[in-house]
Amino acid sequence: MDTRIAAGLPGRALRRTVYWAVSLSLAAALLNYSLHGVNWRQVWITVRSARLLLVILSFALVTAALLLWERQATGRRAAPPERTDAR
Repeated sequence: MDTRIAAGLPGRALRRTVYWAVSLSLAAALLNYSLHGVNWRQVWITVRSARLLLVILSFALVTAALLLWERQATGRRAAPPERTDAR
């Protein structure tokens, strides 16, 4: 009998837990390092002064560009929607 299963610590679940713990810790540390010294008051002033229409347009264009790039990179099209009408 496998002792890991008998002890209640299956190898795959333990590896997955360690993987996520290390990944999230590293992400938190790098985020903390990259945002160290940011003047959040100035960030908020800049965000509030942005033109909402231009921000929405920018997000839409970036989203469309990424979708087109993915389509071109994979060489496939999105599947057409399935028909639900019964004839």
